[in-house]
Amino acid sequence: MLVRYFRRPSRIEQLRSNTGGYLLEGFAKVLSTGRYQWVAARKHIGTAEHFLHWIAHRKMSITSIEERCAQQFLDHLKRCCCHGNHPPLKPPRQKYSVDLWFAYLRHAGIVTTPRETRRASPGYWSGSYALRFSLLLRLQLSDKEASGK
Repeated sequence: MLVRYFRRPSRIEQLRSNTGGYLLEGFAKVLSTGRYQWVAARKHIGTAEHFLHWIAHRKMSITSIEERCAQQFLDHLKRCCCHGNHPPLKPPRQKYSVDLWFAYLRHAGIVTTPRETRRASPGYWSGSYALRFSLLLRLQLSDKEASGK
């Protein structure tokens, strides 16, 4: 599904050849099923790609990812200057991308540690988007079970 959001074959190959590239492909498929617009989906996929680079730089494997990594990555993003990036102008948007990515990682069985409880705050999964994404993941899971895959 990366082909839906990226046109250049070299960029698609770059994303797929990353450690965890198969996760980016699955994430793109979920975003596509959820009818995420092109610009938004590319930002979410870019954040996920950045996360994969970040864990590789820290010499972590995909199987060692825990819930606390989300907050550590968000802390990194606040001061990030890797590959020409600059600290985000709108951190809540990046937090939303990280939250979507971790929802997908939980769904894929990568993140299995329990979620820490958080107080409800504006911007943290407070909108209908998070509910829609969560329901979308459940729907995809039930479709796979029904088809026997």
